[in-house]
Amino acid sequence: MNPYRCRKGTNADYIDLILRLKQLVIYSSSVDEITVTLEHKGKGLITAAMIQENPNIKIINKDLYLLEVTEDVDFNRHRPRIHPRRPPES
Repeated sequence: MNPYRCRKGTNADYIDLILRLKQLVIYSSSVDEITVTLEHKGKGLITAAMIQENPNIKIINKDLYLLEVTEDVDFNRHRPRIHPRRPPES
């Protein structure tokens, strides 16, 4: 049994998912923390395009593969702390 298994019914463990999420490119028009939500029902591939955008964020690489749901389950994740990167000061 894999102790890092992401969730029953998926093919990815937490390490795989974190490495893929590090590739996610998000444009933010705000410097405040932003909550993002990803929801999926049933079997299928989950990509960055399934992350719900709001007026403050835009997903740039929507085709980024995140994981696959291999069983008929609901996949819901809310990430409450997305910190926008600020450009380095000169």
